[in-house]
Amino acid sequence: MLDNVLNDNFIRNWNDRLNLTSRALFYKSIASFKLQPYLSCNISKFRQSLSRLRVSAHRLMIECGRWAKPNPISFDQRTCNICQTLEDEFHFVLICSICNEN
Repeated sequence: MLDNVLNDNFIRNWNDRLNLTSRALFYKSIASFKLQPYLSCNISKFRQSLSRLRVSAHRLMIECGRWAKPNPISFDQRTCNICQTLEDEFHFVLICSICNEN
């Protein structure tokens, strides 16, 4: 009983903290507090790449622009060099023609 209460409180607090941040917009859209199937994959590069994409540990402009020196790049200016649209995880995986050539 106590385990369930602690678990529920932890997940509620985790969701609250997640909703308060402006970072990791993609992660917030797919987040759930359970073991994700890709983590069981035996191909470490695949597992690492998906993990990095999920937690915004990548070099897409949506994140790199945040840390640009001397001044961060404004959110709406963090665009893809190819498409000239916002370069975020959704764009990278599903939209950008350079990444999705058949």
